[in-house]
Amino acid sequence: MATSTTQKKERILKKLVKKLDKKSFDDIKAKLSGYENPTELSYNGSMKKFVPDMVTYKGDEMNFYEFENKVRERDVQDQVAKWILFGSHAKQNRGKFFLLVPIENADRFENLVEKMKLDLELVKVEK
Repeated sequence: MATSTTQKKERILKKLVKKLDKKSFDDIKAKLSGYENPTELSYNGSMKKFVPDMVTYKGDEMNFYEFENKVRERDVQDQVAKWILFGSHAKQNRGKFFLLVPIENADRFENLVEKMKLDLELVKVEK
């Protein structure tokens, strides 16, 4: 199962990179071969580190992208902490945080984003 999720994420990121590449970004960092990995981020004083799936740069604007396949109850706290961190960094750098989710699981993500009042843009993607 992990492999199919990893393959799905890679396929979606490749499509996104292809689409975004045409918009002439200064730089794109992604968890894909041929690209430099995005920098890991953490909260001050925290040992836990998060690496976004992709970061785009254009001038002084930095956008963050993360693909999540599903919301797992045991991981909700870490997922939300990660999204808040990415959203905060994007905002500090005049950008946006885009959370990419499969269409079939979008309702669950929408409810969580609304409930937690998260500052992000939810993007529904096809498998």
